[in-house]
Amino acid sequence: MLGAIIYPVMQNAHRLDSQFVPWVALIRAVAIFMVLAAHISDNVSPDERLTEAYKSWVPYYGSFLRPCVPFFVMLTGFLLLPVKEDIGGFLKKRLPRVLIPFVIWVVIYNSIPYVISGIMGKPASAINFLFAWYDPATISVSSFSDVLINSAKSLLFFNVFTTHLWYIFVVMGLYLYLPIFSAWVQQASDRAKLYFLAIWALSLFLPYLRTYADPHALGACGWNEFNMLYYFAGFNGYLLLGHVLGRMPQLSWARSLAYALPMLVIGYWITLSGFAHSLDIPNATEAQVELFFTYCSPNVVLLTVACFLLLKRVRINIDCLQKPLQSLSRCSFGIYLSHYLFLGPVFHAALTLDMSTPLKMTLATLVALAINWLFVYLLSRLPHSRYIIG
Repeated sequence: MLGAIIYPVMQNAHRLDSQFVPWVALIRAVAIFMVLAAHISDNVSPDERLTEAYKSWVPYYGSFLRPCVPFFVMLTGFLLLPVKEDIGGFLKKRLPRVLIPFVIWVVIYNSIPYVISGIMGKPASAINFLFAWYDPATISVSSFSDVLINSAKSLLFFNVFTTHLWYIFVVMGLYLYLPIFSAWVQQASDRAKLYFLAIWALSLFLPYLRTYADPHALGACGWNEFNMLYYFAGFNGYLLLGHVLGRMPQLSWARSLAYALPMLVIGYWITLSGFAHSLDIPNATEAQVELFFTYCSPNVVLLTVACFLLLKRVRINIDCLQKPLQSLSRCSFGIYLSHYLFLGPVFHAALTLDMSTPLKMTLATLVALAINWLFVYLLSRLPHSRYIIG
């Protein structure tokens, strides 16, 4: 299905000037909204995930939010491929803008529980107000040395206070990979790119193959984790997909809908039904619960491409909308880094409202986004703010 869309339009693909591209800002704004919406809907304890109330709405709501992270990676591929600088210049420019804020926020997030518990003497429930998955039996926050230890560990292994920062590891890995990948992208033919995407599409089935057939699929085993499709698997496929779909000529609304709607329906249905089934598995592991939410899976790719094509087609020519979009786009990385400061309070405030849960969570997301956006915007006015918000 994807090949039928991609190959015909690749023939006339072009590189756009990405100083400010309205559809790029729109997709980035939708992506950061989806991130906050997903994390607010997941702002419950593990036990609450097993309740019928949770199962009655989260599969429907959360399944539609899965393109959030793929959107960011696709935009990276569109904006940065092919890389124009040499390896040293590229890494010197890009890595510090991610690594330095990452270290600062790791320390901030690991310090907050210590301030609440170790300094203010509040119970664990006060920490759970901000970090729903915190369990005092698994991580200590009672002393300053705990802050140092937890922060140092979080630079390699994220914990319950820095869970959302898992994506920063992905970003840094992609930046290390981009100059190498770029050399191939720059000289590769359209058929070669389609060849890569076709094999990447096969690799998307690996999570299901390992779960439902054999964990040692395609040569993987205890002494070899690198299966046959390993070299084509992962977020690098989204990089190339963003490069290809972002450069292709704009489709009409009729063609965009004809391509996108079937993918949207199929991708959403598989994600929804699979996640709902996973929640009903007795004593399900985290891997089982998250299986159909896996970003590098065929159903999520279908959802992502469908939404990408539709959002790319939207025209925003009104200046009063372009300026806020431009601002939100610039603040999006800072919002990603800092949004866990605001989710808990807004989530608990929303619970007091007398309306349906999905509506509560959507309203909570909008409020959290507005507050967080203002917070990052104000930070951006400070000297050297790039070291805090990227």
